[in-house]
Amino acid sequence: MANVTFTFKGRQTHTVDDKGRLILPSQFRTVLAASREPSTVYLGSYPGTKFVSVYPSERWDELCRDWKDEKRFPNTEAMQDGQRLFFANIEQTPVDRTGRVTIPAHFRERANLKDDVLVIGVAEKMEIWNPAELEAHELALSREREERVKAAQAAAAAAAAAIAASGQMPEEVRLPSF
Repeated sequence: MANVTFTFKGRQTHTVDDKGRLILPSQFRTVLAASREPSTVYLGSYPGTKFVSVYPSERWDELCRDWKDEKRFPNTEAMQDGQRLFFANIEQTPVDRTGRVTIPAHFRERANLKDDVLVIGVAEKMEIWNPAELEAHELALSREREERVKAAQAAAAAAAAAIAASGQMPEEVRLPSF
């Protein structure tokens, strides 16, 4: 088997019909066409997440190998709980000839998917989001980043003040950039 590297990127707005079917964006279908099994994907929706993951067969196989790697995940109760949570929330799904997948109702409910959705590329997988949920998530990430930048700037300013107070001020103080 050839080593295929998938890179899903970008975002597209699409519609989920009343039967839960979604046509995957053409740019993602083009990437998926390189898969060993372009007519099958694996959908995952995990408790606490607000999106549905879409894995091509090769990525799914890698995830399965990872979960079986006892060096990474020793056979413990926590590992068994992780496996249970992961594998119980995956559905193998066909991709029909028009590029449609059917998202199970319990996944649509968990991710609050109705009508318009955003399909985004995330490296070796796709994610399907409710647009409002993704916007709120990205806004929260942006706020967290701003807080980290302010904290780093305050720490750098305090360090510079301490250096200046000691009389050993370097010629130039550079604040970290993010």
